[in-house]
Amino acid sequence: MGYVQNVRVFKAGGESFKRLHLEPTPKLTDIRRISKPGRRIYKGYAELNPVLGGIGVAIISSPKGLVTDRAARKFKIGGEVLMEVW
Repeated sequence: MGYVQNVRVFKAGGESFKRLHLEPTPKLTDIRRISKPGRRIYKGYAELNPVLGGIGVAIISSPKGLVTDRAARKFKIGGEVLMEVW
């Protein structure tokens, strides 16, 4: 995979935020944000479908930390769907 370079958590105005730093790569063609501050999208592991038939990945914020959709299905954990990358 290799899209996510690192993740930083910071607090501003009493709220906690996660900042994802993506690896600059020519493989990365598009990013689609799923959850937004006004509309959070939560899915269970059984509801997570492969992105573009398995070519892309979805980043999930789960109780185990940030995981891909493949790892969420493997470990049978759900969470907030942050974005899809392909």
